Amino acid sequence: MARQLLPLLELERLITEKRGNIAAVARVLGVPRRTVYNRLKESARLQQLLADARETMLDDAESTLYDEALTGNTTALIFFLKTQGKGRGYTERQEYTGANGEPLKLYVGVSPAEWDETGNAE
Repeated sequence: MARQLLPLLELERLITEKRGNIAAVARVLGVPRRTVYNRLKESARLQQLLADARETMLDDAESTLYDEALTGNTTALIFFLKTQGKGRGYTERQEYTGANGEPLKLYVGVSPAEWDETGNAE
């Protein structure tokens, strides 16, 4: 059976219209996703179009998140600051200590029983 080649122009239109969602593109064409992915592998132009569509989708999501943060959505604001405000100190920092706040003791490749009282391996 001869392999059917998906039309380039139709794929370009659908990738843009479906914002890079390959499952949605495949559904419209009535083919498995693998068929669309195989066609993508053959075309640098389609690969770039897919990357651009997905970047646009990410840009839209970021804009929506920012709009939500500006309208007072506390969850959106916290998430935005944690991810975009790191340079200004908006990070969650976790500090680890040993027992009773002492420094951590790390034993690499040697069990604690193999260390002498000076901290050297026996």
